[in-house]
Amino acid sequence: MHFLAALCVLVCTAVKAQSVVTLDLADPAITRSSNWGSNPARTERNGAWWAYNFVGTSLDIKLYASQGYGLVNITLDGKSTTVDTSSPDSHVTSMDAMSVNDLAPTSHTLRLALIGPSPNGGTAPSGQVWLRINSISAGDSITRYDVGAAVYEPIVHVFIITFVFVTFVNAKLSDFEQYISNPVQFIFKFLT
Repeated sequence: MHFLAALCVLVCTAVKAQSVVTLDLADPAITRSSNWGSNPARTERNGAWWAYNFVGTSLDIKLYASQGYGLVNITLDGKSTTVDTSSPDSHVTSMDAMSVNDLAPTSHTLRLALIGPSPNGGTAPSGQVWLRINSISAGDSITRYDVGAAVYEPIVHVFIITFVFVTFVNAKLSDFEQYISNPVQFIFKFLT
């Protein structure tokens, strides 16, 4: 009887692994300030901003860093943090600017803005400061959902739901207890 209760709990809460999507920086759903420029992945204009809305529980932002790159203000759901993308090295490198894995499973607003030169790195030889986006990934990490509230991992959840259906609809409790010591024989009985 305890096994049935445990099996019901497995069916009533399912774990869903959702994919993380890397955002296409040319996506028309991204809003940019009028002074951003024509390249969707970078700007050299102070005050230029970029905004995007997404639904998910995780976010990963990678920016490029190099000499002459500037301060970037990253705002997620109204909370801001400033990231210095300047580097003493003249080689362009990738840096992890933000990584969050515990967001509520609702809509979120992300905004990036170039707010000026780094106090540590100055400006590029042209006098400009740069913001270059490497990648932005958003999506869901492993999250618990109630039955019926999500699309499940197909093989595992179909098996569990089918097993419970067969157990409760086609089997008597005495049959279940008789075959619990031999699950293969139990499943075979109801497949034939």
